[in-house]
Amino acid sequence: MKALDSHWRWLRHKQVHIKLQLYRWQKKLPPLDRRYVPLIFLGGLVLTTTGFYLYLAWGLPDVRQIQKLQPDGSLRMIARDGTLIYSEGTAPRQIVSKLPTILKQAAVASEDRRFYKHNGTDLWGISRAFVSNLRQGELAEGGSTITQQLARVLFLNQDKTIGRKLQEILLAFKLEGTYTKDEILTFYLNYCYFGGGAYGVADASRLYFNKSVGKLTPAEAALLIGVLPAPSVYSPLKNRDLARKRRDIVLERMAREGVINAATATTLRQQTPRYRFQSTDFKTHAYFSSYVTSLLPSLIDPERLAQGGLVIETTLDPKAQGLAQRTLTRQVRSFKGVKQGALVSLDPANGEIRALVGGVNYAQSQFNRATQAKRQPGSAFKPFVYLTGIEQGYLPDRVYVDRPFYVGNYTPQNADGEYWGEISLAEALAQSRNTVAVQLLMDLGTTQVIETARRLGISTPLRPEPSLALGASEVHLLELTSAYGVLANQGIRVVPQAVRKIRDRQGQILYQSPTAGKQVVHPETAWAMTELLRYAVTEGTGQATEVDFPAAGKTGTTDRGRDLVFVGYTPKLVTGVWLGNDDDVPTQQSSRLAAQVWGAYMRQVVGKSSPDFAEPPGLRPEIRALVRASTGYVTESELEEESMPWYEGIVPWGADPDEDPD
Repeated sequence: MKALDSHWRWLRHKQVHIKLQLYRWQKKLPPLDRRYVPLIFLGGLVLTTTGFYLYLAWGLPDVRQIQKLQPDGSLRMIARDGTLIYSEGTAPRQIVSKLPTILKQAAVASEDRRFYKHNGTDLWGISRAFVSNLRQGELAEGGSTITQQLARVLFLNQDKTIGRKLQEILLAFKLEGTYTKDEILTFYLNYCYFGGGAYGVADASRLYFNKSVGKLTPAEAALLIGVLPAPSVYSPLKNRDLARKRRDIVLERMAREGVINAATATTLRQQTPRYRFQSTDFKTHAYFSSYVTSLLPSLIDPERLAQGGLVIETTLDPKAQGLAQRTLTRQVRSFKGVKQGALVSLDPANGEIRALVGGVNYAQSQFNRATQAKRQPGSAFKPFVYLTGIEQGYLPDRVYVDRPFYVGNYTPQNADGEYWGEISLAEALAQSRNTVAVQLLMDLGTTQVIETARRLGISTPLRPEPSLALGASEVHLLELTSAYGVLANQGIRVVPQAVRKIRDRQGQILYQSPTAGKQVVHPETAWAMTELLRYAVTEGTGQATEVDFPAAGKTGTTDRGRDLVFVGYTPKLVTGVWLGNDDDVPTQQSSRLAAQVWGAYMRQVVGKSSPDFAEPPGLRPEIRALVRASTGYVTESELEEESMPWYEGIVPWGADPDEDPD
């Protein structure tokens, strides 16, 4: 208690000391001259105003980036040709740089008739709106200019606070100082909400009238502008009577401002609006866009993703995607016993996915069978076994015996139930003889084959057992297709890419896809495998593709046709097809159906102008002759002068290609 009293006395002493010091300081000051009071007040006002301005202006966006700006919460995906393939949030699906004059005139007449006279804010308009609202007893007119509304839509939120309103005015001044009136009006009409999920006048024109914005009539333009003050109320999807009344008000204002004459306005008001409601969807691209959406959290920070305002530049080719979806759906519906399918098509040179279809109908099933389903590839896995053999020095004309045999309790069988006796590796691959593939696997070792598959991009678990040669381990169609792309790309592996760039609302790049590939197979080896797989298409099980351009590929059929697979490629495009049933019920069909789908799609996308496969630089003549002899392209007599064994011409995996191979 004594300590507390002592502390209190000390505080009282300090208080008296401070008061005494202030009194002495005040006595030293000269008396205040009243003439300086206005100056002091004005200085304080200037400092306060400047500080308040800096506080409001702090962190305001750069209006010069408006062309690249995306509203918060929005997400847009565009194809490689700039086509919009997906949109969510408050972003317009289509932005039009040139709008019809009648539409702009209707907007000015109705929303801001002094638009071309003010510099961003209109005190006269605010006063007029205030008086008008008092007279009508309701909020009939707004005081914000078109420029202020644009600032609010693009840069600010909808909070009704004084601070937000002042920021809106500051941004309006900046916009007026940066852009022309026509540019501001165009931005405004491209980003405003028109109801029914339509952001921007182009989307609204398509939604309500199913026409491009350039074909709008004066009455239709007036109706769209009439929706703007309250889209959730005045949209014709909500209330057609109110939409028509708002149209008539806009037509009256247009006549008053001299945009149209009174007689024309009267005639147009008597017309009943003709709607052709058209819901814009992206079902053709839905499997691809859903796949991209699943990738985004791994490409950019999830918190940044949640903010939105993003533009995703994808690798999709809209034409190829449309052909892929239609071809797959049409073909599957014509097959007996087959209910589902998937197709992946990508550029082997850069890994960019051109088309990705995960099912016959996205509206009925959103499960993506191209990226989510793990299915057995069947004999489409065999190229990894044969590739391993070539890298180990096995000649394509090496002879095996197609015969029944046992590996423990496992007995591989051919699909036709027959055994052909002695057969070369090249012929065994082309004709998909299962017993030879298993024998080759056992000679090479499962570890070596799994390592080869991993090198080419197969990441799903692979079981080290004899049935591995026949594709018993499940894989994703996308990774299987990409692995074939290594052979098409002369041994260079490029990771599959669906996204090229991600930009934020200011246009800054948040993500850019890697472009570098890695040499995982020697170019001569990749060329040799391509020649063998060409033989499979021209003379083997791949003949069902019925293509007349250079192509290589392999079929795959699992037990009783549960999975029907074909993966093939040209120098420019590699495509994989899977057919089957989600409930794993056997189709009782063969992979010829998958090859037919592949051919039907590729004939439309590639065409007859597809180039031939290029030989790798420095390809040894003896290697070329040996490979082509094994596939029937040359006769054995052409090899009489060749003395170099096959394995001396191929640099084994892991060796330096610049070193002497021996």
